[in-house]
Amino acid sequence: MKSEITKGDDMSLDEYFKKILALDNIEIDAGYLTPKKHPETDLTLPAIAAIQQFGSDTNNTPARPFLTDGALHASKEIPKLWTTVFRDYLLHGKGLAAFEPVAKASREGIAQAIALQRYRPLSPVTIKIRQDKGNYSTHILIDSGHLINGIETKVTRRRSKK
Repeated sequence: MKSEITKGDDMSLDEYFKKILALDNIEIDAGYLTPKKHPETDLTLPAIAAIQQFGSDTNNTPARPFLTDGALHASKEIPKLWTTVFRDYLLHGKGLAAFEPVAKASREGIAQAIALQRYRPLSPVTIKIRQDKGNYSTHILIDSGHLINGIETKVTRRRSKK
């Protein structure tokens, strides 16, 4: 990554170093961050995501690690964003908003993992349950759209450990 400080910048070199050191305290979370209830079950979206991610012996649900796969998809896109993100953070004073492109790539990575459907197919029992409810889709992880539409991100600055 290449960045340059041009004549006329308002910050001193010490202020730039403070901002660079503060990068260690910036966190970008992606997934199901708030306990929103799924409108068709008694479960929250984070609970459903965990069941799908890790599987459930109780429900005979195989692991479909879409969050892990989503992080892998995002990891291919995020490096392309760093030059702009750091320029906006260090030079243009955009603060945490400068990291929104990384948050967006993280959301899109999870959605892409769901959309690619690279997991064990639905069982005949699950398909029958869906059909009885009038849903003839056999898409994995996409029944009503609440899971794919419920992906959230949050960019925060945690307190330093001084």
